[in-house]
Amino acid sequence: MLRNIHLFDDLDDAQRDRLQALAETVSFSKGDIVIHQGERSDALYVILYGQLKVLYTDEDGNQTMLAVLGDRDFFGELSLLDSRPRSATVQAMQDSRVLRLQRQHILKFIEQSPGASMAMMQAMADRVRVLDETFCRFSHLDISGRILEALKRVAKKEGESLVTPKLTQQDIADLVGASREMVNRTLRELKDAGEIEVDGKQFFLPLP
Repeated sequence: MLRNIHLFDDLDDAQRDRLQALAETVSFSKGDIVIHQGERSDALYVILYGQLKVLYTDEDGNQTMLAVLGDRDFFGELSLLDSRPRSATVQAMQDSRVLRLQRQHILKFIEQSPGASMAMMQAMADRVRVLDETFCRFSHLDISGRILEALKRVAKKEGESLVTPKLTQQDIADLVGASREMVNRTLRELKDAGEIEVDGKQFFLPLP
């Protein structure tokens, strides 16, 4: 189950098997909160299947969607480094099943396999680098560019296209920090310009 997950890419099969034996499988229904922003928790999660969104709420109560996560993604990795309160809320967008690894078990595993810690830290550094690059690009884009960038960020390659998970216009608005009305208008413009195709709540983009 831990194969093809970036956080564990550099572990060998035996190491992944040992780590998987320490995990528990948990199911969530659509709408369930997996972790709450501000709560103290020290578990790492790996998504076996499903779709979840990462939400940040500021001091004024404004909520921003930071990411949409799908099969083989992971979250809660900062718990490997500290036991500080969660920095964001994660909510199931559809029925989902995850592996939950407690920090104490991961630390015990690292003690037995010291080389594994550097491999996992590299994967976490890669994620931070991607977030930094995304933020920099967003700051220089207009609304059309931000929407295209957001859709590409959550999409997966399928055949000759990038295909997003199912997203409502409000989901996209939360991803790019715009009103739903502006997103609705911009999506129509992008579709008319041939930059995206739409099938229900899924969006299709050409490969870069």
